[in-house]
Amino acid sequence: MQRGWFAAIGITTKSLLGRKLAYSSNRIMRIPTDNQSSSPYLNMPYNDLHTSSFRYKKDDPKEHESITTFTRLREEVFSELSHHEQVAGVKWNRYPYLTKLLRGHRRGELTILTGSTGCGKTTFMSEYSLDLCMQGVKTLWGSFEIRNVRLAKTMLTQYAEKNLEKHIEEYDKWADEFEKLPLYFMTFHGQQSVKAVLDAMTHAVNKLDIAHVIVDNLQFMLGVSDAGNGSMDRFWRQDLIVQSLRKFATNNNCHVSLVIHPRKEGNDVELSNSSIFGGAKASQEADNILIIQDKRLSTPRGKKYLQVTKNRFSGDLGMFTLDFDRENLSFAPKKKPKQLQPNGQTVLLKGSNATSESETIGDFQKDSISSK
Repeated sequence: MQRGWFAAIGITTKSLLGRKLAYSSNRIMRIPTDNQSSSPYLNMPYNDLHTSSFRYKKDDPKEHESITTFTRLREEVFSELSHHEQVAGVKWNRYPYLTKLLRGHRRGELTILTGSTGCGKTTFMSEYSLDLCMQGVKTLWGSFEIRNVRLAKTMLTQYAEKNLEKHIEEYDKWADEFEKLPLYFMTFHGQQSVKAVLDAMTHAVNKLDIAHVIVDNLQFMLGVSDAGNGSMDRFWRQDLIVQSLRKFATNNNCHVSLVIHPRKEGNDVELSNSSIFGGAKASQEADNILIIQDKRLSTPRGKKYLQVTKNRFSGDLGMFTLDFDRENLSFAPKKKPKQLQPNGQTVLLKGSNATSESETIGDFQKDSISSK
């Protein structure tokens, strides 16, 4: 009994041929019966089906808007190689080791920060964003948990690098300087609709050329009433928000920093990417993941440190300690004081209790060894 032509060729060849014929808009795919004449491609060698000769002109990749070639990418690749410092983004002055890992702050990316309750996520994010804003990165803050007055007070203290409650006579001086920064605040607080937030963000990007948006934090923006019928529905809604923010960052060439609470875990459990509250969407969509690990409650000499657990740009991962200065509300490593010498040169003062970044990392390593 004669077998049909579809049975005569292999499964892979049938699949390939079917895709090519079905995709062509001016052809209808027909399967001949035993009584019909066989297809002209029936006796075609298998390898010939994979060659460019069996490609309709309309399906030429060079003519499709979603397909490109290295020839079109060549100049952009050269530009990234020859201007790698600019491509890496804006460097942090207060966190040099973060710059060493992430290389810089770039438009179009999504950064997620997580950490246990009370570890200082908002305080760190305010200084993290302030550092960039002081270098001209136009910034929009969306604080859904902390009111704007309290946030502005924290950022002003970090900017002045002193406790203004004790130097209230200097308030106007520092406030005048702080006002010059390209810094804006969304007036939302507590639960908000995603559409309203995205509309405000889109307006800020189009009208103010905002380059960095901070959303602090996802759970407060989502709200308790959005939980729906159960935790699975809440996870689903959260994933949709993360996906929307990811799309916003890409389409608007704007960096989005998103603060998310972790799952409820014990104090002795070290947080990881899988600890981020919700489904796996957040860790998948993020370009960078930063975790504040707080070991103060789990080990006698425990410290707080920032860990980079995902980095799409360079792939570098690492950690450094965060020593909190209550007077300045700052996590930035303290700089050793300098003294001017008669010859005009400056030298570091010995015996200072201020630590450099390398010494801070060294302290963390020693503490990690001692705690094992």
